Amino acid sequence: MNKIILCTFLLIFLDACSKKIVEKTTQIQPVQEKTVQEVIPPDLPIPPDKLKIPKEIDENLLVRLQRTACFGKCPVFTVDIFRDGKVTYSGVAHVKKRGQYVAIAGLDCLKKIQKKAKEVNYFKMSDKYPKGDIELTDIPTTITYIRQGEKGKLIADNFDAPKELIEFEKWLEKELDNLDWKELKQ
Repeated sequence: MNKIILCTFLLIFLDACSKKIVEKTTQIQPVQEKTVQEVIPPDLPIPPDKLKIPKEIDENLLVRLQRTACFGKCPVFTVDIFRDGKVTYSGVAHVKKRGQYVAIAGLDCLKKIQKKAKEVNYFKMSDKYPKGDIELTDIPTTITYIRQGEKGKLIADNFDAPKELIEFEKWLEKELDNLDWKELKQ
């Protein structure tokens, strides 16, 4: 019964994902040298346990929002906010802004994100969804990283995440989309 429900959900999700032309934000390839990340080809989804997440997060990184590829037209981007307020964005596929962008997040923005993370109990959530050994390779993964003080937490959300996490991810994407972005010329 659970397999039927899961398969039904996946079919609905994939259908919706392939029909959407979501070009909101993009995948950011960090500009910081200490942050190591591979560019994800837009047509190759990566299973959550195979993600190229930095082993050592830059000590100045406060927030990350990353969306990975799917077999449809899912947005692929990464946004990083650093302690000095610098925000970097790398849009890879199915986004309004393709390429590298920068913005500045004021102290109010950073405090707002920290407050929202506390409200949703971000630091008490699992590190990975779905929990266990389940791997869904044909749907996107949303990766978030939040640092509060000296503690930091990274969550890879592929499927079956708590409603609070999904709402936080959407809220964060909307907040970051409202920044004053400037394109970096290559």
